[in-house]
Amino acid sequence: MPTAVFRIHFASPVEPGVFEGGVALLRERGIPLVEYTAVASEEVLSEISLLRDEAQQWTPEDAVGLCEEAFGVSARLGPVTYISRGTDADAESVLARFDLVGRVQREIRDDGDVVTVMVSAADMRRVPESRLHTAMEAALNAEVRIELTAGLNAG
Repeated sequence: MPTAVFRIHFASPVEPGVFEGGVALLRERGIPLVEYTAVASEEVLSEISLLRDEAQQWTPEDAVGLCEEAFGVSARLGPVTYISRGTDADAESVLARFDLVGRVQREIRDDGDVVTVMVSAADMRRVPESRLHTAMEAALNAEVRIELTAGLNAG
């Protein structure tokens, strides 16, 4: 499963000193963060991004609460995105987010990888193929081909 990036937006700006203290508190609690260079440049910050992989058990709501406690301001959850390393596991994770089961085959060529994703035509009736294709290309950074099959046995 890929690493999720939870963006937390603060209701009011956080001064650099307060921000540094909040970052230190989150790190003490084992919360991995996206690094920010803006703290050193004296900018006032209004968001932070927390990283969560499958080992962390906190929820998006937990992330908001942790940030409110660490930075002393109200916060809300912003966009959640995912870090992808372009692996077959990332492709399977994209399928799972669409509630699909599929088979992934990778062909390595001189000009780049070609990934074929086989999905049941019946399952694809509820998912726009263009959305799946776009998500797969973004996750894999490769040419993606989607093949619809009459039936598909997982495994």
